[in-house]
Amino acid sequence: MAIRTWLSASKGIAENSNKKKVEYSEETYIEIHNLLLQDSKDEDNSELDAVISQLYKFATSENSNLEQFCFNFIPAFIFKIVTTSDLPSNYEALVLAVVNIKRPNPDDVVFPSFKDDISSIYHMSENNLIPKKSFKICYKQIEFKEKILAKEKDQICSSLVELFRIYLPSLESIARTNFIQLISQILRDNEPILIKYELFLCSSLQVLFQLNESKSIPVSSGSLALKNIKEIQRFASDELLTELLLVSNAMVSFFSASSSSCSGARGTSFLQTPDLRHCRGIKSGNLVKSFYDEERQGKRYLMI
Repeated sequence: MAIRTWLSASKGIAENSNKKKVEYSEETYIEIHNLLLQDSKDEDNSELDAVISQLYKFATSENSNLEQFCFNFIPAFIFKIVTTSDLPSNYEALVLAVVNIKRPNPDDVVFPSFKDDISSIYHMSENNLIPKKSFKICYKQIEFKEKILAKEKDQICSSLVELFRIYLPSLESIARTNFIQLISQILRDNEPILIKYELFLCSSLQVLFQLNESKSIPVSSGSLALKNIKEIQRFASDELLTELLLVSNAMVSFFSASSSSCSGARGTSFLQTPDLRHCRGIKSGNLVKSFYDEERQGKRYLMI
């Protein structure tokens, strides 16, 4: 019922330049989110098609508020891309419309969200398979896409996560919680295919890192965010995905070093912390706690 009311109220919004914001309740958001996760083969698609059509109009409206409304559903888009072999054409068009939304400085939007080179002596006493060398984490610009090709799903999901990260302070709290929960479900139920999604996992780590400290989500969701980071670290270790392993290891080590036992210190020596004796991700440097500030956009929150 909430969706029908929203659809009725949303007619003409995209064409009306005087209408600045989309009005909706949390119940409406939940219903739309769940509908976007629905298996289109199992149920009547008429309501889903109507919602997709309306969201597509918002995404192509060139109205920043309407576009931002669509960003709230990025977690659902990502989940469908990863878990569905063949998206319906209208769903694909909606996802690509969101990916291709024009931004003020699109060349500045890159992913994964780690622009610094990492000079590593990554070492685990039990398994010293990675020799001493320097690793450079590669990142790409978000590119215009016309189709969701199987070989580009990783890049498209990473692009969506980066857009989600950029607009994170402006999105609904429930959208942030849904991101954490859906990442957890993907890690739990779809691990065999995640070997194809290294960029997506790298980008997801940055969002999870920010959300772990966020005060705008339930404590349980923050704990789940950290659990997801550790699960990605384990997966990267099992599959020997070096770049993903370096980033996830740095994050897990950061939270270990900044736990309650170290809370009195502003900075903690990365190599001298007892928790890091068997797992070193960075050659040298200090870890400085940086809190997630919802009033600041576009800032890096993991400082090494």
